[in-house]
Amino acid sequence: MSRFQATRCGYTVIVMAVLWLTEALPIPVTSLLPIFMLPMLGVSTAKEVSSSYVTVRGSPALKTLTTHFVLRNGPYYDMHLLAKTVLAVGVRTE
Repeated sequence: MSRFQATRCGYTVIVMAVLWLTEALPIPVTSLLPIFMLPMLGVSTAKEVSSSYVTVRGSPALKTLTTHFVLRNGPYYDMHLLAKTVLAVGVRTE
């Protein structure tokens, strides 16, 4: 990785941190920014970046973010419903 690529990657991290802390964008949207920013900045290819989002380890995180976004912004936002769902379904990723 060249010095310029490292700088651009650092820029992506800083932008994500600011957006995450201020919640200017919803957190699930912010978590997907590297898929767009890193290829546009020439740090890596879209295939390399997106492959880390769909691995066995990354898939539960993406599912959690999606579920959070849907439940929080949907008509059924209720923490009791979310807790009951987690208790019924479980948290195993196997």
